[in-house]
Amino acid sequence: MKRISLTLAAFLAMPASAIADSLLLNCQLVKGAGFNMMTAYGKPPKDLQDQFIRDATELGIIGFFIEPPTTWEVNLSANTVVSPEESHKVLNISSASASKIEAHSTFGTGFSLNRINSRLEYSVQIGAANAASWKKAHGGTIPETLGYSYSCSPVQGLGVTGPGAVRP
Repeated sequence: MKRISLTLAAFLAMPASAIADSLLLNCQLVKGAGFNMMTAYGKPPKDLQDQFIRDATELGIIGFFIEPPTTWEVNLSANTVVSPEESHKVLNISSASASKIEAHSTFGTGFSLNRINSRLEYSVQIGAANAASWKKAHGGTIPETLGYSYSCSPVQGLGVTGPGAVRP
């Protein structure tokens, strides 16, 4: 366990210029969205989960409630972040430094990786219009944004290449 921590610390301490093309991450969920389906209805239905799935599907918002991926490829050369679990969703890196990498998508997702403590903050925008449509149809509330926190580790032996690369 100590070896992984030292490798991670050395990797995170490297300047952004020492990191070549891709950084591969494996992340563990630390804090979920905290969304409570009970608040989504003025009067909760008998079979809450099944009804929520049907209603969210009907409104075209069910995809917002799927838990985000846990694996990521941060490609600094291409300025993209993508998960092999959802390769159709590409996020564009908006800023990258030795301490933080931020990316956003055209579909309202935010990705913020703190390279100091390897914490990933991931957000999904449901939007005010969708929240208002839900309230009108079901009398309850859904959040406009869902936020998740992850603790990440670089995949050992991969993701860091070139001069100054850290190898386990």
